[in-house]
Amino acid sequence: MIEIFQQFNQEIEEEKNFQQTIKTSIVQGKKIARQIRIILNDIHSKNSDIESICKKVKEFYSPLSLVFDSLYSIIPSNKFFKYYAFFKKFSSEIISYILLVHFFETGDLLTKEEIEKLLLQPDTQECINKESNNIEEEKNENEELQKQLQIKEKVQISQTNKKTKRNFQVYDYLIGIISMSTELSRYCINCVRSQEFELPFKIGEFLNNINSGLKLLNFPNKQFNKHLGSFNYSLKSVEQVLYDLQKIQQFKEILLTQK
Repeated sequence: MIEIFQQFNQEIEEEKNFQQTIKTSIVQGKKIARQIRIILNDIHSKNSDIESICKKVKEFYSPLSLVFDSLYSIIPSNKFFKYYAFFKKFSSEIISYILLVHFFETGDLLTKEEIEKLLLQPDTQECINKESNNIEEEKNENEELQKQLQIKEKVQISQTNKKTKRNFQVYDYLIGIISMSTELSRYCINCVRSQEFELPFKIGEFLNNINSGLKLLNFPNKQFNKHLGSFNYSLKSVEQVLYDLQKIQQFKEILLTQK
């Protein structure tokens, strides 16, 4: 009987070591996230250089890609969701930063697939597809290698099936959108203080479009509905700013007509 519990102790120790390996990669990622957060906070400063801030943030995309590559490489596909909870909050935070930078650069919303291309290095399947193209060329050049190449293809495909598919979860992408919206609502208020009256209307239109998209979705996740309340608060704050600006504009027009 003692041997049974000794075996459990070994499994517990292995699990602890594996979790520690994951946490080590996450710690490195959180350090990068902290640096990005400090840089992005400058957007709320008066006369901030948005273009320069976005450029600085994008310099961290490559190191972040390495962090995610490390995480996706060490986690087996059959245990991915067991350990994904360790870094889902970190993923949402990074997604929100990238969405914010993209909005400042283009005024549009970056898709989940586009973010995955930025942060998640090509998985094994993509590498195999490229290798398969090379294999086809080799077959045409030398027919004697066909049997060997076919064996090689089978081995590669077998290895691919064991790998974790690299993508972000939909909920984490949506939470990233909500976090970005919170930052934009704060930025909207600071724009008025800096006498920038056009950008708040662009932000308002952008968030209204997001709101229309969110209403199309049916959320079974009660926890996510709490995050949705945060988005509604951000949208309401922006709408209040726009309402005040419109009232001020109307008041100015009345004064001009009276002169």
